Amino acid sequence: MDLFERKSSPALQANMTDVDIEKKVQNLKIETSEEEETVTLEGKQNVEPSKALTYQTRIEDENLFETLVNLGAPVLAEGPYIYELWKGLFRRFLDTNNCRCTVYVVTPYVDSEIMKDIYKIVLDAESSTKILMFVRIRCNTYGNEDINAVKENAKKKLGLVESKRDVIIDKVDKNIRIPPHTFHAKFLGLLDARDETNSGAKVLVTSANCTVWHYKSFPKDGLCNLDSVAYNEMSVGNFEKHFVRPLQRN
Repeated sequence: MDLFERKSSPALQANMTDVDIEKKVQNLKIETSEEEETVTLEGKQNVEPSKALTYQTRIEDENLFETLVNLGAPVLAEGPYIYELWKGLFRRFLDTNNCRCTVYVVTPYVDSEIMKDIYKIVLDAESSTKILMFVRIRCNTYGNEDINAVKENAKKKLGLVESKRDVIIDKVDKNIRIPPHTFHAKFLGLLDARDETNSGAKVLVTSANCTVWHYKSFPKDGLCNLDSVAYNEMSVGNFEKHFVRPLQRN
């Protein structure tokens, strides 16, 4: 199944040229002038930094594919921009709505604010797609929270009624895994067991943790935390070999 209803770009399968990378970086970087700082983002021009890449901003679905195909080679981007890609792709993965599909949310660190967003996306999607989440037990060192505290604080922030809490416990909380060894990998992946092609699995890899400090904060100087990000597609077998099994290995 083609998640984006079109053929995958060769940019995802081959190395990009220097010209391609330069064009991509120009679409992500912050431009400065003597009058004011402005952010250049696909479809958004001359927007104040405090308004351009906040977590409320949603990259339109029709622009998501065009953005991702230019990330076959890793680039540096600001955290809020990466988070918009992350959330948009998470929604799209859940749109598969099939029990033979599994979304992998992998991050050593997550705080209650980002977990709240994860819960809300899952509730809105009402998807039958399975979710597996891998975190560390001490997953929020800044807030001194373990994963149990993060889950409970996220639910409180959402103000969930009991029926919604039950959905979250069943869809997310019961599927949280603590790998048997220390890890620092962060990625969002989809494994579609129905797809036997070289794009049966899709993965967004980033250096950003699922925390406010990485994804939502705006320092006083208007510049955000920089992290690396890349998107690729591969066969289900390669995804299992290189991304899933290492997390489960003793």
